Amino acid sequence: MIPLRIPKEKYEQLNILKQRDYLDYLNEVHFSNIKKGMSKFTQVDEWVKKEIGSINSVHYDFETVIKADPSRLKVIQNIIDNKRIDDSHLWQLYDSDKKKYAYREPLRSVVNWYNNRLNKYKFTSDLGLTVCPYCNRNYISTGKKSGKNRVTSHIEHFYPKSVYPLLALSFYNLMPVCPCCNSLKGEEVFDVSIYDIEDSDKHLRFIIYPNNDEFMSSVDNFEIELDYSQEFEHNVEHLALKSLYGTHKDYVLEIMKKKEIYTKALIGEIYENNEGLFSSKEEMLIALYGNYIEEVNIHKRPLAKLTKDIYNDLGIIRSKMV
Repeated sequence: MIPLRIPKEKYEQLNILKQRDYLDYLNEVHFSNIKKGMSKFTQVDEWVKKEIGSINSVHYDFETVIKADPSRLKVIQNIIDNKRIDDSHLWQLYDSDKKKYAYREPLRSVVNWYNNRLNKYKFTSDLGLTVCPYCNRNYISTGKKSGKNRVTSHIEHFYPKSVYPLLALSFYNLMPVCPCCNSLKGEEVFDVSIYDIEDSDKHLRFIIYPNNDEFMSSVDNFEIELDYSQEFEHNVEHLALKSLYGTHKDYVLEIMKKKEIYTKALIGEIYENNEGLFSSKEEMLIALYGNYIEEVNIHKRPLAKLTKDIYNDLGIIRSKMV
Protein backbone atom coordinates (compact mmCIF):
# COMPACT_ATOMS: atom_id res chain seq x y z
CA MET A 1 0.00 0.00 0.00
CA ILE A 2 1.40 3.36 -1.03
CA PRO A 3 0.54 6.90 0.07
CA LEU A 4 -2.18 8.86 -1.68
CA ARG A 5 -0.42 11.71 -3.45
CA ILE A 6 -2.80 13.84 -5.49
CA PRO A 7 -1.20 15.89 -8.30
CA LYS A 8 -0.90 19.48 -7.08
CA GLU A 9 -2.48 20.86 -10.23
CA LYS A 10 -5.72 19.15 -9.20
CA TYR A 11 -6.18 21.42 -6.21
CA GLU A 12 -4.01 24.44 -6.99
CA GLN A 13 -6.35 25.31 -9.87
CA LEU A 14 -9.03 25.64 -7.18
CA ASN A 15 -6.77 27.90 -5.10
CA ILE A 16 -6.37 25.11 -2.55
CA LEU A 17 -2.85 24.78 -1.15
CA LYS A 18 -2.85 21.46 0.72
CA GLN A 19 -3.91 17.94 -0.22
CA ARG A 20 -5.86 17.46 3.01
CA ASP A 21 -7.87 20.64 2.31
CA TYR A 22 -8.59 19.36 -1.20
CA LEU A 23 -9.85 16.04 0.21
CA ASP A 24 -12.12 17.97 2.59
CA TYR A 25 -13.38 19.97 -0.40
CA LEU A 26 -14.13 16.77 -2.35
CA ASN A 27 -15.83 15.37 0.73
CA GLU A 28 -18.14 18.40 0.92
CA VAL A 29 -19.01 18.13 -2.78
CA HIS A 30 -19.61 14.40 -2.37
CA PHE A 31 -22.00 14.99 0.52
CA SER A 32 -23.81 17.78 -1.32
CA ASN A 33 -24.44 15.53 -4.33
CA ILE A 34 -25.86 12.79 -2.11
CA LYS A 35 -28.10 15.17 -0.18
CA LYS A 36 -29.49 16.66 -3.38
CA GLY A 37 -29.81 13.38 -5.26
CA MET A 38 -31.00 10.82 -2.70
CA SER A 39 -34.78 10.80 -2.47
CA LYS A 40 -34.71 9.06 0.91
CA PHE A 41 -31.96 11.17 2.45
CA THR A 42 -34.24 12.45 5.22
CA GLN A 43 -35.36 8.93 6.13
CA VAL A 44 -31.76 7.74 6.33
CA ASP A 45 -30.81 10.79 8.38
CA GLU A 46 -33.61 10.17 10.90
CA TRP A 47 -32.71 6.49 11.09
CA VAL A 48 -29.07 7.29 11.93
CA LYS A 49 -30.11 9.78 14.63
CA LYS A 50 -32.43 7.20 16.17
CA GLU A 51 -30.31 4.06 15.95
CA ILE A 52 -26.86 5.55 16.64
CA GLY A 53 -27.72 8.79 18.42
CA SER A 54 -25.11 10.54 20.56
CA ILE A 55 -21.99 8.86 21.87
CA ASN A 56 -19.21 10.57 23.81
CA SER A 57 -20.75 13.99 23.14
CA VAL A 58 -20.79 13.38 19.37
CA HIS A 59 -24.21 13.64 17.71
CA TYR A 60 -24.44 11.25 14.78
CA ASP A 61 -26.53 11.95 11.72
CA PHE A 62 -26.15 10.89 8.08
CA GLU A 63 -23.93 13.87 7.30
CA THR A 64 -21.54 12.87 10.10
CA VAL A 65 -21.37 9.35 8.69
CA ILE A 66 -20.71 10.47 5.12
CA LYS A 67 -18.05 13.03 6.06
CA ALA A 68 -16.32 10.95 8.77
CA ASP A 69 -12.53 10.89 8.54
CA PRO A 70 -10.67 7.54 8.93
CA SER A 71 -10.45 7.78 12.72
CA ARG A 72 -14.16 8.64 13.05
CA LEU A 73 -15.06 5.81 10.68
CA LYS A 74 -13.33 3.40 13.06
CA VAL A 75 -15.54 4.66 15.89
CA ILE A 76 -18.67 4.22 13.77
CA GLN A 77 -17.54 0.72 12.81
CA ASN A 78 -17.38 -0.23 16.49
CA ILE A 79 -20.83 1.25 17.09
CA ILE A 80 -22.25 -0.73 14.18
CA ASP A 81 -20.60 -3.95 15.37
CA ASN A 82 -22.24 -3.55 18.78
CA LYS A 83 -25.60 -2.68 17.24
CA ARG A 84 -25.48 -5.69 14.96
CA ILE A 85 -24.97 -7.99 17.94
CA ASP A 86 -27.72 -6.40 20.03
CA ASP A 87 -30.24 -5.49 17.33
CA SER A 88 -29.49 -7.54 14.24
CA HIS A 89 -33.11 -7.15 13.05
CA LEU A 90 -32.43 -3.44 12.51
CA TRP A 91 -29.88 -4.22 9.82
CA GLN A 92 -31.23 -7.08 7.74
CA LEU A 93 -34.12 -9.45 7.21
CA TYR A 94 -34.51 -12.75 5.41
CA ASP A 95 -35.89 -12.55 1.87
CA SER A 96 -37.76 -15.86 1.45
CA ASP A 97 -38.18 -15.34 -2.32
CA LYS A 98 -34.47 -14.83 -2.99
CA LYS A 99 -33.50 -17.12 -0.10
CA LYS A 100 -30.92 -14.73 1.30
CA TYR A 101 -30.61 -11.88 3.75
CA ALA A 102 -31.27 -8.38 2.48
CA TYR A 103 -30.77 -5.05 4.18
CA ARG A 104 -33.83 -3.24 5.47
CA GLU A 105 -34.74 0.24 4.44
CA PRO A 106 -33.33 2.80 4.70
CA LEU A 107 -29.93 1.02 4.51
CA ARG A 108 -30.96 -0.48 1.19
CA SER A 109 -31.33 3.03 -0.22
CA VAL A 110 -27.75 3.89 0.81
CA VAL A 111 -26.31 0.88 -1.02
CA ASN A 112 -28.56 1.41 -4.05
CA TRP A 113 -27.43 5.03 -4.35
CA TYR A 114 -23.81 3.85 -4.36
CA ASN A 115 -24.50 1.14 -6.95
CA ASN A 116 -26.53 3.31 -9.32
CA ARG A 117 -25.62 6.96 -8.75
CA LEU A 118 -22.01 7.31 -7.60
CA ASN A 119 -19.88 8.65 -10.46
CA LYS A 120 -16.96 6.23 -10.14
CA TYR A 121 -15.14 7.80 -13.08
CA LYS A 122 -15.20 11.26 -11.50
CA PHE A 123 -14.32 9.92 -8.06
CA THR A 124 -11.16 8.25 -9.41
CA SER A 125 -10.29 11.18 -11.66
CA ASP A 126 -10.65 13.76 -8.86
CA LEU A 127 -8.11 11.86 -6.75
CA GLY A 128 -5.68 11.76 -9.66
CA LEU A 129 -4.91 8.08 -9.12
CA THR A 130 -3.29 6.23 -12.02
CA VAL A 131 -1.79 3.25 -10.16
CA CYS A 132 -3.48 0.95 -7.64
CA PRO A 133 -2.58 2.22 -4.14
CA TYR A 134 -3.08 -1.23 -2.61
CA CYS A 135 -0.59 -3.27 -4.66
CA ASN A 136 1.33 -0.71 -6.77
CA ARG A 137 1.29 -3.31 -9.55
CA ASN A 138 -1.53 -2.26 -11.89
CA TYR A 139 -2.66 0.90 -13.65
CA ILE A 140 -6.15 2.20 -12.82
CA SER A 141 -6.59 4.62 -15.68
CA THR A 142 -9.54 6.76 -16.68
CA GLY A 143 -10.41 7.34 -20.31
CA LYS A 144 -13.11 7.33 -22.94
CA LYS A 145 -14.56 4.60 -25.15
CA SER A 146 -17.12 5.37 -27.83
CA GLY A 147 -17.49 8.82 -26.29
CA LYS A 148 -18.32 7.46 -22.83
CA ASN A 149 -16.21 7.79 -19.68
CA ARG A 150 -14.51 4.55 -18.69
CA VAL A 151 -12.43 3.59 -15.68
CA THR A 152 -10.30 0.48 -15.12
CA SER A 153 -10.49 0.70 -11.33
CA HIS A 154 -13.02 -0.62 -8.87
CA ILE A 155 -14.19 1.53 -5.97
CA GLU A 156 -13.22 -0.52 -2.94
CA HIS A 157 -14.92 -0.09 0.42
CA PHE A 158 -12.40 -0.11 3.25
CA TYR A 159 -15.30 -1.23 5.44
CA PRO A 160 -17.14 -3.52 2.99
CA LYS A 161 -20.64 -2.39 2.09
CA SER A 162 -21.92 -5.95 2.43
CA VAL A 163 -21.05 -5.79 6.13
CA TYR A 164 -21.34 -2.04 6.78
CA PRO A 165 -24.01 -0.75 4.35
CA LEU A 166 -24.39 2.48 6.30
CA LEU A 167 -20.79 3.34 5.34
CA ALA A 168 -21.29 2.58 1.65
CA LEU A 169 -21.24 6.30 0.82
CA SER A 170 -18.73 7.57 3.39
CA PHE A 171 -16.11 9.50 1.43
CA TYR A 172 -13.07 8.19 3.31
CA ASN A 173 -14.39 4.64 3.02
CA LEU A 174 -14.13 4.74 -0.78
CA MET A 175 -10.85 3.85 -2.49
CA PRO A 176 -10.13 3.34 -6.20
CA VAL A 177 -8.11 0.13 -6.54
CA CYS A 178 -7.42 -2.44 -9.25
CA PRO A 179 -9.97 -5.26 -9.79
CA CYS A 180 -7.42 -7.82 -8.55
CA CYS A 181 -7.00 -6.15 -5.14
CA ASN A 182 -10.72 -5.53 -4.79
CA SER A 183 -11.39 -9.21 -5.37
CA LEU A 184 -8.64 -10.42 -3.04
CA LYS A 185 -9.63 -8.14 -0.16
CA GLY A 186 -13.25 -9.22 -0.23
CA GLU A 187 -14.97 -8.51 3.09
CA GLU A 188 -11.76 -8.13 5.10
CA VAL A 189 -11.17 -4.96 7.12
CA PHE A 190 -7.60 -3.67 7.13
CA ASP A 191 -5.89 -1.69 9.89
CA VAL A 192 -4.27 0.83 7.54
CA SER A 193 -6.05 3.11 5.07
CA ILE A 194 -4.45 4.84 2.09
CA TYR A 195 -5.74 8.09 3.56
CA ASP A 196 -3.52 7.53 6.63
CA ILE A 197 -0.22 6.64 4.95
CA GLU A 198 2.48 9.28 4.55
CA ASP A 199 5.61 7.12 4.19
CA SER A 200 5.41 3.67 2.57
CA ASP A 201 8.60 2.46 4.29
CA LYS A 202 6.90 2.77 7.68
CA HIS A 203 4.63 -0.14 6.79
CA LEU A 204 6.40 -2.18 4.11
CA ARG A 205 9.81 -2.69 2.52
CA PHE A 206 10.92 -5.16 -0.14
CA ILE A 207 14.19 -6.91 0.64
CA ILE A 208 16.36 -9.26 -1.40
CA TYR A 209 17.62 -12.40 0.34
CA PRO A 210 20.44 -14.07 -1.67
CA ASN A 211 20.67 -17.86 -1.65
CA ASN A 212 24.36 -17.68 -2.55
CA ASP A 213 27.01 -15.21 -3.72
CA GLU A 214 25.94 -15.71 -7.35
CA PHE A 215 22.53 -14.22 -6.68
CA MET A 216 22.72 -11.88 -9.68
CA SER A 217 23.16 -14.72 -12.16
CA SER A 218 19.68 -16.23 -11.90
CA VAL A 219 16.21 -15.66 -10.45
CA ASP A 220 16.69 -18.96 -8.63
CA ASN A 221 19.51 -17.53 -6.53
CA PHE A 222 17.53 -15.02 -4.46
CA GLU A 223 14.15 -14.46 -2.83
CA ILE A 224 11.98 -11.35 -2.55
CA GLU A 225 10.94 -10.90 1.07
CA LEU A 226 8.53 -8.40 2.60
CA ASP A 227 9.42 -6.62 5.82
CA TYR A 228 6.21 -5.12 7.18
CA SER A 229 4.74 -3.62 10.32
CA GLN A 230 2.36 -5.54 12.55
CA GLU A 231 -0.58 -3.31 11.64
CA PHE A 232 0.08 -4.01 7.96
CA GLU A 233 -0.05 -7.79 8.38
CA HIS A 234 -3.67 -8.13 7.19
CA ASN A 235 -2.92 -6.09 4.08
CA VAL A 236 -0.01 -8.33 3.12
CA GLU A 237 -1.88 -11.54 3.86
CA HIS A 238 -5.22 -10.82 2.22
CA LEU A 239 -3.80 -9.02 -0.82
CA ALA A 240 -1.41 -11.97 -1.33
CA LEU A 241 1.44 -9.49 -1.80
CA LYS A 242 4.23 -11.97 -1.10
CA SER A 243 3.14 -14.46 -3.75
CA LEU A 244 2.18 -11.75 -6.26
CA TYR A 245 5.52 -9.99 -5.97
CA GLY A 246 7.27 -13.34 -6.21
CA THR A 247 6.27 -13.32 -9.88
CA HIS A 248 8.45 -10.23 -10.48
CA LYS A 249 11.84 -11.83 -9.83
CA ASP A 250 12.91 -11.29 -13.45
CA TYR A 251 12.17 -7.58 -13.06
CA VAL A 252 14.14 -7.44 -9.80
CA LEU A 253 17.09 -9.23 -11.43
CA GLU A 254 17.07 -6.60 -14.16
CA ILE A 255 17.13 -3.78 -11.60
CA MET A 256 20.03 -5.40 -9.75
CA LYS A 257 22.08 -5.79 -12.95
CA LYS A 258 21.40 -2.20 -13.94
CA LYS A 259 22.60 -1.06 -10.52
CA GLU A 260 25.80 -3.04 -11.12
CA ILE A 261 26.32 -1.59 -14.59
CA TYR A 262 25.45 2.03 -13.88
CA THR A 263 28.23 2.97 -11.49
CA LYS A 264 28.44 6.47 -10.07
CA ALA A 265 31.21 7.30 -12.54
CA LEU A 266 29.27 5.99 -15.55
CA ILE A 267 26.13 7.86 -14.53
CA GLY A 268 28.12 11.08 -14.35
CA GLU A 269 29.62 10.39 -17.76
CA ILE A 270 26.25 9.67 -19.37
CA TYR A 271 24.83 12.85 -17.86
CA GLU A 272 27.69 14.98 -19.14
CA ASN A 273 27.56 13.43 -22.62
CA ASN A 274 23.85 14.17 -22.90
CA GLU A 275 23.83 17.74 -21.71
CA GLY A 276 20.40 19.31 -22.05
CA LEU A 277 18.59 16.01 -22.56
CA PHE A 278 17.75 15.64 -18.88
CA SER A 279 16.78 18.35 -16.42
CA SER A 280 18.54 16.48 -13.59
CA LYS A 281 20.39 13.28 -12.76
CA GLU A 282 17.23 12.09 -11.02
CA GLU A 283 15.31 12.35 -14.30
CA MET A 284 18.09 10.46 -16.07
CA LEU A 285 17.95 7.66 -13.49
CA ILE A 286 14.22 7.25 -14.18
CA ALA A 287 15.06 6.75 -17.86
CA LEU A 288 17.87 4.29 -17.09
CA TYR A 289 15.88 2.18 -14.64
CA GLY A 290 12.54 2.55 -16.36
CA ASN A 291 10.87 3.58 -13.11
CA TYR A 292 10.90 6.02 -10.22
CA ILE A 293 13.35 5.43 -7.38
CA GLU A 294 12.30 8.16 -4.94
CA GLU A 295 9.60 7.79 -2.28
CA VAL A 296 7.81 10.95 -3.34
CA ASN A 297 7.12 9.50 -6.82
CA ILE A 298 6.28 5.83 -6.19
CA HIS A 299 2.56 6.42 -6.81
CA LYS A 300 3.17 7.36 -10.44
CA ARG A 301 4.10 4.01 -11.98
CA PRO A 302 3.50 0.29 -11.29
CA LEU A 303 6.29 -1.46 -9.33
CA ALA A 304 7.90 1.88 -8.40
CA LYS A 305 7.87 0.96 -4.70
CA LEU A 306 9.64 -2.32 -5.48
CA THR A 307 12.14 -0.53 -7.73
CA LYS A 308 12.96 2.06 -5.08
CA ASP A 309 13.45 -0.51 -2.33
CA ILE A 310 15.66 -2.80 -4.43
CA TYR A 311 17.71 0.13 -5.73
CA ASN A 312 18.36 1.36 -2.20
CA ASP A 313 18.86 -2.09 -0.66
CA LEU A 314 21.35 -3.55 -3.14
CA GLY A 315 24.37 -1.87 -1.60
CA ILE A 316 23.45 -3.36 1.78
CA ILE A 317 23.12 -6.83 0.25
CA ARG A 318 26.50 -6.67 -1.43
CA SER A 319 28.20 -5.54 1.76
CA LYS A 320 26.66 -8.48 3.62
CA MET A 321 27.92 -10.93 1.01
CA VAL A 322 31.56 -9.73 1.22
